[in-house]
Amino acid sequence: GEAVTVTEPTCVDDGLATAKCENCDYTEDTVLPATGAHVMGEAVTVTEPTCVDDGLATAKCENCDYTEDTVLPATGAHVMGEAVTVTEPTCVDDGLATAKCENCDYTEDTVLPATGAHVMGEAVTATEPTCVDDGLATAKCENCDYTEDTVLPATGHNEECGHTEE
Repeated sequence: GEAVTVTEPTCVDDGLATAKCENCDYTEDTVLPATGAHVMGEAVTVTEPTCVDDGLATAKCENCDYTEDTVLPATGAHVMGEAVTVTEPTCVDDGLATAKCENCDYTEDTVLPATGAHVMGEAVTATEPTCVDDGLATAKCENCDYTEDTVLPATGHNEECGHTEE
């Protein structure tokens, strides 16, 4: 009779086909030679590619220990970390923030625009007020030459000045 495959051959193991006589119990086995063709499973990523480094994927034969490696090309796409302020912006000067790629030394700078807001120091009295004349206090921005003057109102006549109101 016609041979029936009992065991399929694989890449490394022979298979077996058996034919049975149609008139008696005689059987004849035939070896089906190993195919040498691997049946590869799905590739599994071993190392993810980065912006500069290749990755690696490995596939394993379903019938033996044979493996095939596939290089996963570097992506060229940087994975930027959070930007860190290097220089704070001031009222007149731009600042700077830098972000670094998590996988290489690539950096990106971002300009932080000047705020336009002055940071005023404590006012210093330039002229003390008197009982009849106003005084003056001046505050200077800590980052530029901008100043703000504040009028200190005349104190009016009192016992300290020695004048009497008329």
